[in-house]
Amino acid sequence: FIHAYITCARYLGIDKVEVLDRADFEGNAVSQIDEAIKFIRRNTRLSYKIKDIKREEIPEYPIEALREAIVNAVMHRYYFETGANVQVDIFDDRIEISNIGALIKPLTKEKLGTIAVRRNPLIADLFHRIGYVEKMGTGLKRIKEECKKYRAKLKIETNGYFIVTFKPDAISASVNVPVNDRQKWFLDNLSKYKKLIQGNFRMNLAG
Repeated sequence: FIHAYITCARYLGIDKVEVLDRADFEGNAVSQIDEAIKFIRRNTRLSYKIKDIKREEIPEYPIEALREAIVNAVMHRYYFETGANVQVDIFDDRIEISNIGALIKPLTKEKLGTIAVRRNPLIADLFHRIGYVEKMGTGLKRIKEECKKYRAKLKIETNGYFIVTFKPDAISASVNVPVNDRQKWFLDNLSKYKKLIQGNFRMNLAG
């Protein structure tokens, strides 16, 4: 299947007009998924939540939910259609993950996340053996749970294509303070030499 690959693209703005970054990931299915996640990390923002002097990395999107969506796309796409492949599209305001293939009967949109119907059993079995899926139809439920943690909006379309759209929480994004490389270096060293700094501070107060 020469068309069995993942295409990732980062666009300028909210439409498919100007491409800022693009890559086609071939090879085995597992490496395709891993490379797609790396592409997403490279093309989305990362903020930091600072508590005391500790720094917590906060990705713009729920990475585990995105991974689950890409796994599902690879596992459930219709591979006999040669004119389309798994697509990951990153815009300023959303990420869309799509694969061709209508829902398999008796699965309906309302039953998504409650029952398991496998279009490609061999791929599903492989992903189950390596711990990527549970083969119980719980993938969508895990995606929803991760989106709740990040307060991200989730939209699903099933019109011949299966399209999952993620939108980040604007309020959370505005609260998190981005940190540049120089500030990151300072925070790392501040944490490293915490005791020394605190000791010098107490000596200055005593003096």
